[in-house]
Amino acid sequence: MDNGYKVPFKLNRIVTVQYAVFPEVKVDDDRVNLETSLKFGADDQQQVRVSVSIRFDSAEKVFLLIEIACDFEIHKQSWDSFQTPEGFIVPKALMSHLAVIAVGTTRGALHAKTENTSFNDFIVPTINVSELITEDVLLT
Repeated sequence: MDNGYKVPFKLNRIVTVQYAVFPEVKVDDDRVNLETSLKFGADDQQQVRVSVSIRFDSAEKVFLLIEIACDFEIHKQSWDSFQTPEGFIVPKALMSHLAVIAVGTTRGALHAKTENTSFNDFIVPTINVSELITEDVLLT
């Protein structure tokens, strides 16, 4: 990644935090809603966690949900440069990049889990994470 600076990182782990299908919910294709949320965290191992939660509902009843967490190890020198008295301030560009990877990972996990089922028709669309991450992220 190069946004005027370089931040070496690696994807350490992918965790399925939550996955559920509710086949008893009648899906009205004209009334399917998608809700997406991102959560961020950090630990003392130079890791940033990006969690992506996707929820499909129809007529306000959830019929499919998934939450995937991706743990990224940040190179020590960069990690140390993020440290402030308030916590770690991770640049918006890096968090956006990590979020794009996490969203794509979630899309792939959902496809794999729903393959050969009627739920496979529900694909996580492309998401413009720059609209969701508008500033540097403070991790405490």
